[in-house]
Amino acid sequence: MYIRPPLEFDVIRPKVKYYFHFDIETGDVFGCSVQHQGHSVEITKELADGIHNGTKQLTDYRVVFKNTEYVVESLFVENNKLQNNVKTDDHINKVIYEIGKNDTDSCVRFVLDMKNKKWNISIDDELKNVIQNTVTQDNFIFKFFATPKNNTSVPEYSFEVDMTQLCAVGSIQIDHKSNQIPRLFCRKVYNYSYEVTQ
Repeated sequence: MYIRPPLEFDVIRPKVKYYFHFDIETGDVFGCSVQHQGHSVEITKELADGIHNGTKQLTDYRVVFKNTEYVVESLFVENNKLQNNVKTDDHINKVIYEIGKNDTDSCVRFVLDMKNKKWNISIDDELKNVIQNTVTQDNFIFKFFATPKNNTSVPEYSFEVDMTQLCAVGSIQIDHKSNQIPRLFCRKVYNYSYEVTQ
């Protein structure tokens, strides 16, 4: 009589990715999971294990946009700077900033056509891919501020750009609501470029 040997099963463990979920405007991390949802950036298994077992805290990290990608930074090193080691650039406002011409980075590009009084807004493919692979939500809207050249303390007008729509169509047009060439400001989330054509 033939007796079949006992069956042996290999355990197949699927490869799991871990993500920080963060506030796109402040960079604050508010969650960690295996779900790619909302604003998410992939992290290492070691970091995720540290968060889950309590040896590391979400509040010790932030997510910043550098060189066309999101990067997780530790606040622990930055917060322990000695007072005499603080550089001047530590006091620069890195959240709101003026957009200028940028030929080096992958950007959201603003070209102001003064003849037709239109903003032509486009996005480079590399940045579009970063956004599409990171953001999984609709109504992903940012506000931009046009100010007079000689008075940046009072916006002349503002307009919104839906990044989800911009990534989907590649470029959009918005009316320019002034007869003057403005300066352009926004919250520093991505890389931007601004130039004027006559």
